[in-house]
Amino acid sequence: MRRHMKHPLTAIACVAMTALLVVTAAAPVAAQRRGRRKAAPMAQPKPGVFSEAQAARGEALYADNCSYCHLFDLSGGDLAPALTGPPFVAKWAGKPLSEVFDYMRVQMPLNSPGGLSAQQNADVLAFLLKRAGFPAGAIDLPLQSAGLKGIVASRP
Repeated sequence: MRRHMKHPLTAIACVAMTALLVVTAAAPVAAQRRGRRKAAPMAQPKPGVFSEAQAARGEALYADNCSYCHLFDLSGGDLAPALTGPPFVAKWAGKPLSEVFDYMRVQMPLNSPGGLSAQQNADVLAFLLKRAGFPAGAIDLPLQSAGLKGIVASRP
């Protein structure tokens, strides 16, 4: 049985989290739709754009702020889309992480849009990247969208 949303903005917050995982899975789908042509080279997350510690902080924040709508396994539900799989990928493929970060920063969490700090949003984004299979490194993601503009997530 699913819980009902207490605040209508909770769904909006959940959508932001979904966006990141869509980015990571979209590149292979887009390549298939283009007739298996190779996409133009794009900057992609290199090993080390986030740290294990940052992803761990993000996991705790996700559990507290995002899992209500997107569920603990990121699969989504009645209140919000999944943060993994084809729909997520279709929405965010080829877009820089700055767009995902800005969406999260302004729209999420649904029950308190803009209620998380830049650090908290970057931590949640790091958690989503880790769950998508990107390797951690020794540095944290930048806390401003300008630092994320050159990073485009595709399949790790």
